[in-house]
Amino acid sequence: MAPEHPLEPIANCDGPASMESWDRFISFVESQADQQLGEGSANYRLRLAFEELLSNIIRYSGELDAGPSADSAADQAHVWIRSFRSPGSQPQFVLEIEDNGPYFDPGIDQPRQIESHLPIDERQIGGLGLFLVQQSVDHVDYAWIANRNRYHLFVNLPTPSDP
Repeated sequence: MAPEHPLEPIANCDGPASMESWDRFISFVESQADQQLGEGSANYRLRLAFEELLSNIIRYSGELDAGPSADSAADQAHVWIRSFRSPGSQPQFVLEIEDNGPYFDPGIDQPRQIESHLPIDERQIGGLGLFLVQQSVDHVDYAWIANRNRYHLFVNLPTPSDP
């Protein structure tokens, strides 16, 4: 579900899509989650979803282009993280993660099932991380815009009528 009102920017952070940026990205999202969501399960679930997406981005865009042709900052994959607030009848905290790595549509809008009834060695490899992302936030979407992969993680904020 797309936000019903324009997103209000809160903060942003960016850096190379590499493990050297991991701690900075994680600290930024932790800080934003603490400020916007407070302590609790929504905060934990958002950070879980973010870490899963970030690890995929670094694995598939940052590490892959770190070869001989990546000899300047312009040749390296980059990650931009922005946080927003979406006002409206159901206010939301929104985390936008964008990278300039290769096009990769994970089909994150598609329903996923895990074969939890099967022993782990009989399950298909892959898909568990994206399932966790879907289950961890209220909504997630993906788009390929201006040669960048863009994900949005939406978490509903409490409304005045919530108990």
